[in-house]
Amino acid sequence: MATEHPQNQSWFKRHKILTGIGGIFLFFILVSALGSPKEGQETASSDTEAVTTEQVITISASQLYSDYKQNELAADEKYKGKMIEVSGTVATIEEMFGQKFITLNTGDIIGKIQCFLDDSEGSKAASLTVGQQIILTGKGDGMSFNVALRNCVIK
Repeated sequence: MATEHPQNQSWFKRHKILTGIGGIFLFFILVSALGSPKEGQETASSDTEAVTTEQVITISASQLYSDYKQNELAADEKYKGKMIEVSGTVATIEEMFGQKFITLNTGDIIGKIQCFLDDSEGSKAASLTVGQQIILTGKGDGMSFNVALRNCVIK
């Protein structure tokens, strides 16, 4: 039985540890980006209607992220499930698996505010640029890798 010479093996076979670490990193990014619908989560139309009847919390992206980094449990009590108006600088404008989202810089090297857009916001998002200052309103959804807001509307 002949074995393959290491030079003839693919990069992934030769670097199993790096491939494994990359796979784990990709998994966490996908979990953060996609999230799963929470039990009892309202539809996008009812979230939009709720903005007019429910108190909206106004905060900067850096402060929201800082609150979560300092105490995730306290931040969840304060923000999760509530309407949040967040202001910040656009870091990325992306689409993954049909879900459009914008990330806002927080001053942290890794962590961002990830705003998953309402389906009606695609054309507005297409007109944005990285580095632009914006305000978004969405429902707080806690923190996994980034702090997430759902059903976001660009102001």
